Amino acid sequence: MFPAGFSKCAWKGNFDKMPLIRILIFFALFCSGALFAPDTTAETKTYREISVAGFDDIIRHWQKQNDQFSYSRYTPDQIVGIADNVLLYQRDNGGWPKNVDPSRILSEQEQNQIQQDKKLTDTTLDNRNTYPQIEYLCHVYSQTKDKRYRKAAEKGLAFLLDNQFDNGGWSHSPPSTDGYHGHITFADDVMPGVLGLLRKIAEKRAPFTFIDDALRSRINDALQKGDELLLQLQIRRGDILTAWAGQYDRKTLAPVGARSYELAGLVSEESVAVVRYLMSIEKPSEKIVQAIESAIAWFKASRLYGIKIEKVTAEHVRFTYHSSDIDYRVVKDKTAPPIWARFYEIETNKPFMANRDGKKVYRLQDVLRERRTGYTWYGYWPADLLNMDYPAWKKSLSTLPQAHATPRYHAVVDADYSGKSGEKVKGVPVFAKIAEALAMVPADNSKPFMINIRNGRYHEKLSVDRPYVHFLGESRKQTIISYNDTGDSLDAYSKPLGTWGSFTLRITAPDFRAERLTIENSFDYPANAAKKDDDPEKIQNAQAVALMTDGNSDRAVFRDIAVVGFQDSLFVNAGRSYFQGCRVLGHVDFIFGEGQAVFDGCEIVSRNRVNKNPTSYITAPGTPISFPYGLLFINSRFIKETADIPTGSVRLGRPWHPGANLSSVGSAIFLDCYMDNHIGAEGYAPISAVNASGERVWFDLEPYSRFFEYGSYGPGAVSSSTRPQLSKQAAGWYTTENVLNGWIPD
Repeated sequence: MFPAGFSKCAWKGNFDKMPLIRILIFFALFCSGALFAPDTTAETKTYREISVAGFDDIIRHWQKQNDQFSYSRYTPDQIVGIADNVLLYQRDNGGWPKNVDPSRILSEQEQNQIQQDKKLTDTTLDNRNTYPQIEYLCHVYSQTKDKRYRKAAEKGLAFLLDNQFDNGGWSHSPPSTDGYHGHITFADDVMPGVLGLLRKIAEKRAPFTFIDDALRSRINDALQKGDELLLQLQIRRGDILTAWAGQYDRKTLAPVGARSYELAGLVSEESVAVVRYLMSIEKPSEKIVQAIESAIAWFKASRLYGIKIEKVTAEHVRFTYHSSDIDYRVVKDKTAPPIWARFYEIETNKPFMANRDGKKVYRLQDVLRERRTGYTWYGYWPADLLNMDYPAWKKSLSTLPQAHATPRYHAVVDADYSGKSGEKVKGVPVFAKIAEALAMVPADNSKPFMINIRNGRYHEKLSVDRPYVHFLGESRKQTIISYNDTGDSLDAYSKPLGTWGSFTLRITAPDFRAERLTIENSFDYPANAAKKDDDPEKIQNAQAVALMTDGNSDRAVFRDIAVVGFQDSLFVNAGRSYFQGCRVLGHVDFIFGEGQAVFDGCEIVSRNRVNKNPTSYITAPGTPISFPYGLLFINSRFIKETADIPTGSVRLGRPWHPGANLSSVGSAIFLDCYMDNHIGAEGYAPISAVNASGERVWFDLEPYSRFFEYGSYGPGAVSSSTRPQLSKQAAGWYTTENVLNGWIPD
């Protein structure tokens, strides 16, 4: 607003002649902060996506507590909006409150209230909180160079260091020491989570290279004390080391309980995180090795056989902290994979539970429904640790760098690396792009070429055409290879890529291996499907492959990876592949191809197609009739991504015939698999293909497919004439060794 008596033109023309008014305006702007407000132009810049997986726990708790699951949120590439929320939520003491969604778009009223709350000391490390915010801010600073984020991250680190006990521990909710909030805490990964962050900083890993020497020195001291305490607190039963408790008294170091239903005991879930942290130490001492080996032995001894936890529909109830329309019960099943209780008695190793009244019980049915559905009493947390992480760690011990020895990795890829491409750090070349590391692989490579891919999002379209390439990610949730091509995307000659060219990662050479990462085709199928058919922007061929094995691919091993897409996510089109402990997501023919593949202990996740029935076709094998085996799923779980997928609306497969080739008789076998209620009684569906004459031909099941089940269980394991079953004798033919023609993956 202009002062009375001045027009815009008069104001503009006389500004320089009115020094007093200029001073008054400057003073008003200064007081309002407008002169020194952050540069909002950064909002319009394009930044690399930064994973928000570190916030999963607090986001999930916020959603359950507020009974909200659909709301406006920043996307992972809108890093400034998310980071500004993280700044807003940071309390004056440097920590953060729990159970908020930093990606939620806040109203002005909410922002004002959060600003008023900054003086509160409701800060906590519970629910995997505070250390993820610090790491996220460091990643954002590495891209934006906005000093606000660096300052907030350093303030958060100071909060952690200032609140470490002299004995090396961290409590549940510093600075509070009331009740269990003041105990040294392992529950929700407090100790291993904080130590994991400090170790990355101490090792000068990106994006933490900006930390100054004084702060890094404090961090090194805190890390040493924390590591020593962590080893000290491993519980002994006689002379035998076992696992860790959820919490310990900060003075006596005795195991103690937390909330009324969390009694003192050995905890399986959180002990997994401790062991993984210890395994991350590059040159472990004998004491660390002993701690890991002892914990592994305890995990093996604590397995529970012959039972499974079954989810059943129940009356909808709104409790204080969550809503529930399901219930859980323990069911005997001699074919079930081993499972673990969350709590074990320290003296007897007997599994136990408790209610909010603090009374210990030994049967799930004796836990009230509010706690049965609002807390996880059984789980498979140590399974991947035992089956994948531990063998890999054991193997790494024998290849630790010695003087003049070959480095453990041939190349390291770090999305936040800003140095010279290929420059050696600790004797290993470092790159910002995976493709740059792949270029190092010799054309005639004859032994494993190990590429360590650190957490980050890599927007790259990759082809691996050289043998023995190993992609070793840092974590499945946060090491993400992503691209967004579809069948309609154009190649260098302006021709559509088609399904075969839409891949994010294609393997065309033998002996490839990938562990602990996600391969994603990020094409937004739902948004495209919502467009009108006559919209010129609508993609008509929405096939979008994430991972493809083709050409000379053979003996490919995938462990603890996720394959994420919608239509045609995983294209196993050549050779033999083995997937162990993996997670595959999609909705239309999202596991398909002519190759042979075994899925061992995997999660096969159907995604919704709104207003479509069937909502999902899981497999579309095109197995040549000359091959006795195609796709084999053993001890896997067929689940749905969201609860809104209608019951019975998903089909297990369709018999794909590339080019309407009659010699394709697809094979998909399901042995001892859990089927949720989205799997329908119809089981399978017909599929069409266009032949060489341009005619569309339809193929149904027999005689055009080989789809069979044996030992299915769960609400979707219905008896149906359209879901053929194997005899016990025939089921014995379908083994990993047989399907993979004698090859046994190591």
